[in-house]
Amino acid sequence: GRTLRDVLSAAPPGLPIVVEVETEAQLEEALAAGVTHILADNQSPERVAAWVRRAGPGVTIQASGGIVADSAAAYARAGAQLISIGALTHSVSAASISFAIQGPEIRLQ
Repeated sequence: GRTLRDVLSAAPPGLPIVVEVETEAQLEEALAAGVTHILADNQSPERVAAWVRRAGPGVTIQASGGIVADSAAAYARAGAQLISIGALTHSVSAASISFAIQGPEIRLQ
């Protein structure tokens, strides 16, 4: 199988690659491969803070998964440069929109 390093080297130059990590081992693998944008999925603010320190200033850490408006500030304080709040779209109810088009009959000659 292909390794993370293989995937990164095959990507076109300049293409931003985001790697989702859920464990310390995955974080270490991503950092060793040279990943510069990590999505920390379903982690506590404390773990995100530890991962931000471990990754260093050259790596963007995006926090995602289970984050709500009330907890976003804790992730910002933890050092996450980007925060995804899915609750904003998960809680919205869909609007029923429809329309009918009526017009003159069209005849082709």
